[in-house]
Amino acid sequence: MKKIAVVTTFNDKGYHLYGKKMIQGFIDHWPKNATLYVYVEESVPTERADNVVYVDFNSAVPDLVLFKDRHADNPRAHGKEHLHDKFGKPLFSKKNKPKGIGFIWDAVRFSHKIYAITHAGLTCKEDLLFWLDADVRTFATIPPFFLEKILRDPIYTCYLGRVHKFTECGFVGYNLKHPMNAEFMKAMKHQYDSDKIFRMDGWTDCHVFDSV
Repeated sequence: MKKIAVVTTFNDKGYHLYGKKMIQGFIDHWPKNATLYVYVEESVPTERADNVVYVDFNSAVPDLVLFKDRHADNPRAHGKEHLHDKFGKPLFSKKNKPKGIGFIWDAVRFSHKIYAITHAGLTCKEDLLFWLDADVRTFATIPPFFLEKILRDPIYTCYLGRVHKFTECGFVGYNLKHPMNAEFMKAMKHQYDSDKIFRMDGWTDCHVFDSV
């Protein structure tokens, strides 16, 4: 049986809204060969189990802090500035919504997710890594070997694909033993370290995943 790492992150508000239930659902229903790594920036959750690890986000991933500090006063990086083309003309989506306004353009918000995934993806010793959004609650016991079946060798990644839209990345799996893993993880992280994220059609973790 392969060893599995599961990674997530949330802030204090998210912990009280949904994080507590997410962690408890993991403890109650995930297989014992899986370890949950929770990246926290503020207070440490009270839930305890042998296979739940809390990671101090800021000290473990200083590049996240640098990215956030670099864009702390940049409304554009928080999805609060209407984008314009090189001629100064305001840009709109196909649904006539202003580009640059809204969660799709909140690069700082979604940077937490990529920095957590890539740190875990480059440091964890497990065989498989699964990202699980913190607002996902596990209601039923996951059968043994289920996760291995959906991410069989030589496949590198599994995800929730959809047509004519960016990938749904609330649940994504990575084969940490795959020869492409380090290159893929570093490439996703580089989009934020270099600010190349701002060249994409959207600035969520989903757009970064699809781009890489």
